[in-house]
Amino acid sequence: MGLGGLVLAAALHLTNAGPTLVPAGGAKCATSGPDWRRLPMSVDDYMRAYPANALKERRSGRGVVDCAVAPNGKLQDCRVVLEDPAGSGFGDAALKLTRFYRFRPPCPGENSRITLPISFNFR
Repeated sequence: MGLGGLVLAAALHLTNAGPTLVPAGGAKCATSGPDWRRLPMSVDDYMRAYPANALKERRSGRGVVDCAVAPNGKLQDCRVVLEDPAGSGFGDAALKLTRFYRFRPPCPGENSRITLPISFNFR
């Protein structure tokens, strides 16, 4: 999909509102944050997920998803916990991107959960 002169910045927010990883094993396995093994690699990954109406109208937004992190690092059982603006499709867009993420779980052999905010921004 060609963007012409329009520059799209689609980014994962790694700020104070960044990902929160919660080990299922409790405090023994507590971590300060996710150990990334794989992230979406290109703007094309984000473009394929970007809501069509928001893209057409050059709107920015974000989706926050909550997922289980399996022992192999894949995200599963994801659900949208926040979409901004509401009804814009950014929650579903964030869900589509979860297949690209991999984490090193904080407790080997145990499941964990992660809350992952994903922003889509035009600049």
